[in-house]
Amino acid sequence: MRLNLLIIVISVIFIIILTLSLTFVEDIASFSDCSSDWYITGYFTPVESDYFADFQNISFGGEIKQFRSDFLSVVKTEGWGKTISGEYVGWYDDSFHISDMALDSHGEPLLVQLVAVDSEIIKQKTNLIIPNLPSPWNEMIFESSDVGPSIKGKHIDVYVGEGNQAELETFRITSTENDVCIKPLND
Repeated sequence: MRLNLLIIVISVIFIIILTLSLTFVEDIASFSDCSSDWYITGYFTPVESDYFADFQNISFGGEIKQFRSDFLSVVKTEGWGKTISGEYVGWYDDSFHISDMALDSHGEPLLVQLVAVDSEIIKQKTNLIIPNLPSPWNEMIFESSDVGPSIKGKHIDVYVGEGNQAELETFRITSTENDVCIKPLND
């Protein structure tokens, strides 16, 4: 009885995995507009508790908050950081801002699988794949929903998450001569 149940469970799991794999292959096949020689970088959300410099005062509408100065330097590069208190501090329009979450350029939550692009090259809200990246990034379908001051031309910046591990991942995916395939907008 147990053996039969085990065989049924394994069969169901196999069917689910096969179905998901075929769906992914079908999805990937719809990305027909490919080009080469792309520069890929990664960006992440630093976490203030990973930093140790002295505190610096920042004013938000008359309220003074303190953050570690080395953390704020990284926030200026990465865009957003998670504070010790759990809030997020962002840097844009040449000033710091506070939010309850890290945000993309549309004011939406910043999530893994979102990328920053040059909107002159790839329109915002476009789905794309980057098959040359290391696993698991080479199997993801990304959405262009962010921009950045240094993202120009054939350069894509992949959001990889929060904290030290995410920072290490930025180094792992940074590469040149990548292929990028875009799903046509009418699909």
